[in-house]
Amino acid sequence: MSLKISKDQNEEVDEIMSDSNTPLSSSTDSSVELKKRKSTVSTTASPNSIIDPFLPEEFSHLSDQVLPSIEDEEIAEKGYHTWEIKDYKALNESKVHGPTFNVGGIDWNILLFPKGNSNQHLALYLEPLQPKKTNEETGEEEPLDPNWYVCAQFTLVISNPNNSKNYVLNTSHQRFNKDATDWGFSNFVDLKALYQPRKDNSALISDDKLNITAFIKILKDPTGVLWHNFIDYDSKKETGFVGFKNQGATCYLNSLLQSYFFTKSFRKAVYKIPTEGESPNDSVALALQRIFYQLQQSDDPIDTLELTKSFGWDTGDAFTQHDVQEMNRILMDRLEARMKGTSAEDSLNNTFVGKMKSYIKCINVDYESARSEEFWDIQLNVKNLANLTQSFQNYIEVELMSGENQYAAQDFGLQDAKKGVIFESFPNVLHLQLKRFEYDFNYDQLVKINDRHEFPDSIDLSPFLEHSEGSNPDPLIYDLHGVLVHAGDISTGHYYAMIKPDKTNNWYRFDDDKVWKVTKRQVFDENFGLDALDNTQLVKMTRLQYQNYQLRRHTSAYMLVYIKRSELDSVLQDVTEKDVPSYIVDEVQKEIEERERERKELEESYLYLNINFYSDSLFKHYQGFDLGDGEKSIIPGPYTDEDKPTTLKILKTKKFTEIFSELNELFGIDSERVNFWIMNYRRNHTLRPSVKLQFDDLTVGEIYDKFLSKKHSTANLWIEDPTKELNYLIGEEQPIGEEPENEYSEKILMFVKYFDSENQTLKGLTHFYTESDDTIESVTPKINKLLGWDPNTKLDLFEEIQPTSIDVLQTAQTFHKSELSNGDIITVQKSVINITEADLLSSNPKDIYPYYASANLFYEYLRTRVNAKAEPLTNAADDDEYVLVNSKDPQSNDLSESSATEPFDFWISTHASYDELSKRISKHANVDPKYLRIFASFSGNKLPMKTDMVVGNVIHKTAYNITVPVFEYEVLNIPLHQLENMKQIKVHWLTSGYVHYQNIEVLIPKTGTVKDIIDKLQLKTGFKDEDKENILVWANINFKFYHILYPEISVNQIEQTMTVFAANLPEETKLIETQFNNEDLPDVDENGNAKNQERLVPVIQFNKDPSRLHGISFIFNLLPDEKLSETKSRLQKKFGLGQREFSKVNICVWDAQFRRPHYLEDDDLITFDEVTESDFLCLDHPNRTSRQGSLQGGGISIK
Repeated sequence: MSLKISKDQNEEVDEIMSDSNTPLSSSTDSSVELKKRKSTVSTTASPNSIIDPFLPEEFSHLSDQVLPSIEDEEIAEKGYHTWEIKDYKALNESKVHGPTFNVGGIDWNILLFPKGNSNQHLALYLEPLQPKKTNEETGEEEPLDPNWYVCAQFTLVISNPNNSKNYVLNTSHQRFNKDATDWGFSNFVDLKALYQPRKDNSALISDDKLNITAFIKILKDPTGVLWHNFIDYDSKKETGFVGFKNQGATCYLNSLLQSYFFTKSFRKAVYKIPTEGESPNDSVALALQRIFYQLQQSDDPIDTLELTKSFGWDTGDAFTQHDVQEMNRILMDRLEARMKGTSAEDSLNNTFVGKMKSYIKCINVDYESARSEEFWDIQLNVKNLANLTQSFQNYIEVELMSGENQYAAQDFGLQDAKKGVIFESFPNVLHLQLKRFEYDFNYDQLVKINDRHEFPDSIDLSPFLEHSEGSNPDPLIYDLHGVLVHAGDISTGHYYAMIKPDKTNNWYRFDDDKVWKVTKRQVFDENFGLDALDNTQLVKMTRLQYQNYQLRRHTSAYMLVYIKRSELDSVLQDVTEKDVPSYIVDEVQKEIEERERERKELEESYLYLNINFYSDSLFKHYQGFDLGDGEKSIIPGPYTDEDKPTTLKILKTKKFTEIFSELNELFGIDSERVNFWIMNYRRNHTLRPSVKLQFDDLTVGEIYDKFLSKKHSTANLWIEDPTKELNYLIGEEQPIGEEPENEYSEKILMFVKYFDSENQTLKGLTHFYTESDDTIESVTPKINKLLGWDPNTKLDLFEEIQPTSIDVLQTAQTFHKSELSNGDIITVQKSVINITEADLLSSNPKDIYPYYASANLFYEYLRTRVNAKAEPLTNAADDDEYVLVNSKDPQSNDLSESSATEPFDFWISTHASYDELSKRISKHANVDPKYLRIFASFSGNKLPMKTDMVVGNVIHKTAYNITVPVFEYEVLNIPLHQLENMKQIKVHWLTSGYVHYQNIEVLIPKTGTVKDIIDKLQLKTGFKDEDKENILVWANINFKFYHILYPEISVNQIEQTMTVFAANLPEETKLIETQFNNEDLPDVDENGNAKNQERLVPVIQFNKDPSRLHGISFIFNLLPDEKLSETKSRLQKKFGLGQREFSKVNICVWDAQFRRPHYLEDDDLITFDEVTESDFLCLDHPNRTSRQGSLQGGGISIK
């Protein structure tokens, strides 16, 4: 897109350019290949490159447009140069360099594309000339300093030589270096516009002359990253620190960990936790120790996968943005528990814990009620508060309790009083949580507070400490050392940390895997947030200005870390390797050395070739697919190094015959008498021998180049020992080199595996040569002879095509018709094809599990098996009447006989039924499998398995891994199928009012009734027999009262959508009996209401609008002639809230047919008369249950 800028247009040139109307680019961003060379046309430079005064008089009108100021800029040099082109049409080259000029000790060129850079626009660039030197050995020029760079802002102006006010201007900036050699504008101005008259002006080119002026401002780079693109950026080299890799949404965790790492007294305390012998995937303390040490030692970003695994998080949790404050507290709780009884026991309290006092102090009498409590962090309000001092003042602000809100002081009655909090002590390291997020009731969601809120470099907290009146406490200075930042809104965003690691004044930004130095403005002003502007200001902004405004407004600090100045030396004490447990140092150093070895190996890989050798002994030992457990095998199994090929790393310049002696020693062969076959990956990803290797006098590298696929960096060879061939083994040796009798036939190499159903093994047997037009059945007598069987023994033969395809072979067909060729595998077994499936399943002669009677079923097992762990159920409910708490076998008469309690590992197919799983576990646990109940446990979350499930139903599969649960089991006193015929019902048991409840889960036979639920509730809660008739059970749907569940109602009528409640309500149950069991109906008035009789009405709760229901809906009895004030009093007692809290509840009546509720405000009106049969009695008040702690549960956890 072209850009024409006249005098009237140039006020927003920089903004226009930055909005991509004038594309920024390098001169090489073109499909045209250009070589740098001197201009062949006549050009004239201005006499001098003027530094001061900066702007010449002819450009004075551009003073507010040339090189606009940049925040925090430190100017090293400024200068300009004008290139006067005398004969523009003579510029025949595609790219022309202007005369070299010097600004700031650096030579510069203007690059001009007079005919456009692959477009129809004049292209203009600025190019610094990097200092060069001549290489004495090669004689070629090379950079004097490979790390040379210069940061420059520049403005390029083309103007009419006779009128400098007739111009087009563009401004940009760049970090010039060896990779960014020039920068500028590919669409500076339309080529046609150069010769066309402009508004109130002539054409830019006059008499074929044109001036091009470059204004340059060279900036200092105090942080070392000004305008850096961070490509190939080395954080350790530039700052001495490293960052963390982001697992998906763990930037919040990364910033928190960096803050803790630089709290060095805390780091030392963590190192003191004894963790030797633990696994970092299960131990939070060990994972944190390892991370801290790696941050000290590593040159590369650190992975937090071990730590998140120790939290019990899976991959999905790592992609979930968690609440930082809650995560912080849970992490501290976990570490505090691990520090108990160690030398670090009080470290966390000494570092992070302060004390505050909540008090109510009477004004007119000498009485004070106070409670001291510890705090780990302080949550400070931000909204409508200008700075941190105001936030502290708001926190300790005193509330006056007077009038209707007087305080009931013990022995003094109602008194005027002051209520507030005051700090008794602050910790050495103070974590301040800025409340940047609040719940918006209008939108029913959390919103972010983006208002500007300033925080200082240092703060005196003594005014907020408790002290006697009139005293002047000593200053208590805290210095800022950490700013944790959130950029974005509530649903999306990014976390990073600004940290001052020591007592110097250097700040660094820790942003996931990158670390760089920052200025104080970037630490403070850019993270204060920004007050909202009104629309009249916003509409005047350019797109760039609006983007910058949004970025500044949505970027703000949410957590501050201050350190007590008097304790700086203690908190920031040096941490050395001596402070780290030796076993961690050893482990991490080994891992670092291994990574370095792998890196060097990768660098040297072009010199060597890894060859995997498959031998006959491997084939006979291995139980799986193909000839061995290759490096690309994805089929799991209990494989060891004995199941893998032998790998040799061989210099490519070495002749193949030179490795024979090593092969002879490794495999016990004579390399002169064996054949080597090249193994190739087929399209179905199997690895099979395909062609004999003709190595002659070739080197290993030549073999690789000539015969092997370049897709693979490793070669695979099979060693053929002729003495292990089938015919040789049975004494019928035939010359392998003989030509087939049939000219259309060919010799092919086949492999044979043997499936032993009795022992459930599948292993290599032999290989053989045959002619392709021979029938498959021709080889069966030879196989029978090798196995020592009768030659007429019937065999079943299968072809192992690939893991998902095991085909039955028709033995009467030829090898050719069966499409068998070199390297194919045939599996044999004694015939079972004509045996029924029932017989197959019952033909387990040795009680082996798993047991598969045919080879194709066993192959399916090999393909689908996973390694699982089983153990007795942890945290079993002791009050479950169907569970044997002591795990005795219910079928055993010997009560001393108990099941095994040790965990055990086993392999099982994902296709295995629940019946097979229970038999596998019961065999080890020594119990009847019918009485086992099995749970699939994922990091503590247990899923009960049903008898119609298969193992694969509880295995989580992704494209990258398989997550197998731990199978926890318990022993029942009834068969599981009986238990499954029961219905599980969750009852919310109310003991005092309608605010608090206890969740009780009961199992009721599907033929049972609500009476059975009441019986189970009595068993679990222990209420008296005489109270049973007063137990009321009812159901809510979507927070509305649905109906009463009478004792005779079937449990099958209780649906999933219902929330069930139960309580001891004698008054309501008696009234129900009166209303619904009285055959003599009372008189009614004109509204259809019973005269002079109590009646029950449903009560619902909502916040501001009936569409925002919450809480428990219940029934309440209305009394005739009762005033609203009396109804409120009874409701308050029934509901279970204190008088003060209930006074904030608004009472109203609502008919679902109408939109708006009718509020009852006159305490003297008769409530009974206001509520009709179709009305709900409503309580309008905020939901006091947190969103995460509601009936649905929630929250984060370190499991």
